[in-house]
Amino acid sequence: STEKAPFFNTDSARVYIVKAEESFATLTPKEKKSYEELLVNDNSIQTQKNSVCSTGLRFALQQNGIDGLNHFITEFTFCTNMQQAISLRNERAFSAAKSENTSAAYKKFADTYLTAKEFQEANARYDERIFEETTQDRSIASYLQFIKDYPNNPYTVQADKVIYQLAIPNK
Repeated sequence: STEKAPFFNTDSARVYIVKAEESFATLTPKEKKSYEELLVNDNSIQTQKNSVCSTGLRFALQQNGIDGLNHFITEFTFCTNMQQAISLRNERAFSAAKSENTSAAYKKFADTYLTAKEFQEANARYDERIFEETTQDRSIASYLQFIKDYPNNPYTVQADKVIYQLAIPNK
């Protein structure tokens, strides 16, 4: 297949198929008829365009991970598989954030991928991790600081309970 050819470049293929489509659209009916004899028509150009999109997405997935998918999303804007690329990119980015499992990783994901289906889960994990990271030493001071720094965090209720338990032992 074309993507296995050592000279195949998805970016060049993208540029040339867009040029072909644009140029073909400007031809007169008579000129289009002459190309028809060479099996070049709107359908064959669309077929090739779909092939370039599929190959570009496969290449992005195989070679470059999140960066490759971002490149595909930015440069292959005409592709019908764009939503698939966005979903795959978001899944990979969220998976990376989960592997790191820090508040910073979840915040970066949520700040970067506002429309991702994983957005709410990333925010929930951020809230949990920031609570765990801030109160790691389990001292009254760290729980008080957490409540002061993150008053809207859902874990402030838990912080209040822990403060009470630490302040009044044996209750």
